[in-house]
Amino acid sequence: MALQWYGRLWRKAVDPVDGPAQLWFRVDISYPGFSRDLLWGITDIEYYGGLDDRSVRFADNRRMLHRRPFYFAEYGSANKIAASNTGTAI
Repeated sequence: MALQWYGRLWRKAVDPVDGPAQLWFRVDISYPGFSRDLLWGITDIEYYGGLDDRSVRFADNRRMLHRRPFYFAEYGSANKIAASNTGTAI
């Protein structure tokens, strides 16, 4: 509910502004199923912890049911010690 509150403030401030800048409201959610539809139409991208089939299905259903563009990705991984730190950058 706190993310929803901050997100509504964000949308109220950013949505009416025209211009070339592209600003997204990003949230990190460990369990996307617990958020239900509280964040629909508010977030631009959500990062899920432990992406599994259920989370992917949840996100796909949300994308189909809601008309606003929606993106999601997985967080919580890191590169191996011997690998370059730029490997996990998106």
